[in-house]
Amino acid sequence: MIGMVLAEMYSFLWFPDSRKAAPLQMWQFEFGLEHSDSEYVVMMDADMLHHPSFLRKLLPHIVYSPNIAFVQIPQPFYNLPPGDPLNHLTSMFYDKVLAHRDTLGCATCFGTGTLFSRRHLNQIGGFQPQSITEDTTTAYALFREGFRSVYLDEKLQIGLCSWTYEGYVQQRTRWGRGAILQFRSTWRAMLSRAASSTLLSKSSTYYLQSIVNFEGYCIM
Repeated sequence: MIGMVLAEMYSFLWFPDSRKAAPLQMWQFEFGLEHSDSEYVVMMDADMLHHPSFLRKLLPHIVYSPNIAFVQIPQPFYNLPPGDPLNHLTSMFYDKVLAHRDTLGCATCFGTGTLFSRRHLNQIGGFQPQSITEDTTTAYALFREGFRSVYLDEKLQIGLCSWTYEGYVQQRTRWGRGAILQFRSTWRAMLSRAASSTLLSKSSTYYLQSIVNFEGYCIM
């Protein structure tokens, strides 16, 4: 297969699309962790272009702070339609909400552009499969263990947003379903007697964020 040939030529892992029992993306993450031993892990979409200074700017936040589990950056796009009518940029979320969550140490992971500490991932058993939005579910599991995050508000990556309205709705529907699955799998831990007040406050802001994932239905 051409993928295997290219993997040997350019030294990257080739993931065989053979396991269909769970979301493919989740298996890709697990496959990457199983077949690597690096101290840090980057979550990156294939269409995203990263600035050469990406690692140099993110690594210090996690290397010198043992309680920081991951660092997240914004997701800008280079194919936005004029005026961004579907709010792909979600400027309020990136510029205001995440900046505020950063002050609490609980800015969530939302996929591409995230740098994880493998040590922290290992402590929660790797990426979390309870939801089809494994990025936010994994972040919540890390917060539940008392770890923190950093949101670095710098445009260090750029990629593609959905080309069509149909693609937009499919994407937002997936995010909305993921929020429901995540709530179903974690609400007991959030409201248990063992949960600290800090976890409860973080969880409250965390679940409020999930409302954004249903904006596709509002626009429809």
